Amino acid sequence: MKKGIIPFIFSKPSEILREPGDKISMEVTKSGRKVGKINTKVLKMSQTLYPSTGTIVETRIIKQG
Repeated sequence: MKKGIIPFIFSKPSEILREPGDKISMEVTKSGRKVGKINTKVLKMSQTLYPSTGTIVETRIIKQG
């Protein structure tokens, strides 16, 4: 079994990054928010975890065509 984030991102069935230009990013802001973003030809998605409340806000855009 493959371990680690790189095999997960690039291998099937997840295969998040498939095409040139596909992007994924993760960061922790100065205020402690944890932010993850995925941008592909078909999907644009972000999640933000607010540590003070434990709330996760997710935005998802699925591109048609």
